[in-house]
Amino acid sequence: MLWLLLAQLAVWEPVKPPTLHQGSWQSCDHAERVLEHRVNGRPVWELHLGPDDEFGLYQQPLNGEDHRHDGPDNLLGPSYRVTADGTWRGKRNWTVPSLHLWVSIVAAGGSREQCESFYVRVETK
Repeated sequence: MLWLLLAQLAVWEPVKPPTLHQGSWQSCDHAERVLEHRVNGRPVWELHLGPDDEFGLYQQPLNGEDHRHDGPDNLLGPSYRVTADGTWRGKRNWTVPSLHLWVSIVAAGGSREQCESFYVRVETK
């Protein structure tokens, strides 16, 4: 059951503006996690972490609905994967004008063959 715990691992750090969210995410065995950003208790956007090296940012919260990261509603566009190069340091940055956001995701390698780790940062712009 340890693998199940690792699949859900996300460590979020305390932040100060303009940073909204900052932390690490580890996807094991094709796991996915959703970071929901709320303002005054209302959902504003969702950042989908995983599975694997896939990411999605959606302005309208999906509330558990099926989605495709390669779909037109993913604000990260067609470049929604963060693939590591030979050094395990793949990196991608996105500016999302409609939400006034800057998103940075850096591949950090994996602790096991079936795991991939990422460092995630979301800021207002």
